[in-house]
Amino acid sequence: MIGADIRGTRDLLQGKYGLLVPVGDVEGLARAMAWVLDHPDEAAAMGRQGRIAMQQYDVRKVIALHEALYHCALEGIHVPQSG
Repeated sequence: MIGADIRGTRDLLQGKYGLLVPVGDVEGLARAMAWVLDHPDEAAAMGRQGRIAMQQYDVRKVIALHEALYHCALEGIHVPQSG
């Protein structure tokens, strides 16, 4: 995966799940695309790792986490931040 180096995308890719390119860096994007083409095995491995990592962001899990958070907020329970 190739993504813009912005919060969220940066958090998802974390260096080993894809390549980050500064926003608006067309040449950097072209270099990242060339790297993927020149390194198909490494790019495929990166993609496999990324798909595994993305499982934690399955929409059903995200909804369940939000529901738990809202429940705790309504009950006045402190929820420690992760990460």
